[in-house]
Amino acid sequence: MVVVKNMANILYLSPIVPLPPEGGAYLRSYNTLLLLERLSYKIIAIVPTECDLKYPHKLRNTSFYKCNFHKISGGSLLNKIKNLFVINNDIAVMVQSIIKKNNFEFAFFDYGYIGQYISFIKEKGIPVIYGTHNFQSQLDKNLAKNTITGFGHFCLKRFHEKKYFKRANLLLTVSENDKLQYAKILKKLPIYVLPNFVDEEECNKNFSKEDYIVFSGNFYAIQNQEGLEWFLINIWDKILSNRIKLIIVGLNSDKYLLEIKKNKNINCENILVLGKVYDIKPIIGKAKISIVPILSGSGTRLKCIEAMALKTQLVSTSVGAEGIEHNGSILVADDPIIFRESILNVIDGKMDTTQYAYNIFLEKYSFNANKNLLKTIIMQSLL
Repeated sequence: MVVVKNMANILYLSPIVPLPPEGGAYLRSYNTLLLLERLSYKIIAIVPTECDLKYPHKLRNTSFYKCNFHKISGGSLLNKIKNLFVINNDIAVMVQSIIKKNNFEFAFFDYGYIGQYISFIKEKGIPVIYGTHNFQSQLDKNLAKNTITGFGHFCLKRFHEKKYFKRANLLLTVSENDKLQYAKILKKLPIYVLPNFVDEEECNKNFSKEDYIVFSGNFYAIQNQEGLEWFLINIWDKILSNRIKLIIVGLNSDKYLLEIKKNKNINCENILVLGKVYDIKPIIGKAKISIVPILSGSGTRLKCIEAMALKTQLVSTSVGAEGIEHNGSILVADDPIIFRESILNVIDGKMDTTQYAYNIFLEKYSFNANKNLLKTIIMQSLL
């Protein structure tokens, strides 16, 4: 590990696995660590035991400590409550040991429900930034499908947000909409937008476009599952499948397609499912179209920003494009007929907004733009 002297220390705490960065939440966490390093910080990170430190990465000034964030296992309601509100003694001991050996400028909490540790850290004289990936409790409410269990999970998480998040020095959200929603329940807390972003240096290859559509994501996530079903049932007809191939890629994509094929009468012609892949960027970069047929959720989708950075035409629902200031560079359609027509217009060469989308990416969603933004937030709020 390369260690640069005279760097300020940051204590980073997250129940999200940054390595490997497979899926939006994991990529956000990994990119956040990279961004903090580029601001010349040295990071001491406490991450879940599942973190694979052998996975190839660009982090050079981050030291990792592994811990079981959800020590209380099992699906009972009591265990879920304990994990939401009780401090894990193993993490507490680890933090105390690390603090004794290091001085920290601030602590960065990245996503999840670990608000119970905010006061514990601040008592050590360390200010806390709490980073969110979306308005999680509202997302859970949207996905609850009116079930009693789902509503109970929503209530617990909303209570956690109200009880703990206000104790942080500031809160980061990924979109203006999430900021407005959090402001309703956290009246006096400073809240800033740090949008999702990707590294422009990793997206500067000029891929030759091939005749396929790509739908990428983590297909353990309900949003991507229901989006795939909606697309295959309502849009992927014989006409479209005769014109172009559909590639579905990402965690659980292969297994989930097999599952819905058993239960739904859908057209599966000209579909290639890749499952989990090492690097998704070339697949998006070579695609003629990237689709985001998402029907529920909050925050913003990194798959949109990746497509903008890779100059691949985006066709999305309004929820899929939510939170991204794209100024019309994403073709948005909630009606299946219009969604299909948008795809056909791109195939026929009648529509191409990729360069416009790329320019917006550089201005708002690149590493360089958000490095300057985060530096300003830290300087104004903590230093």
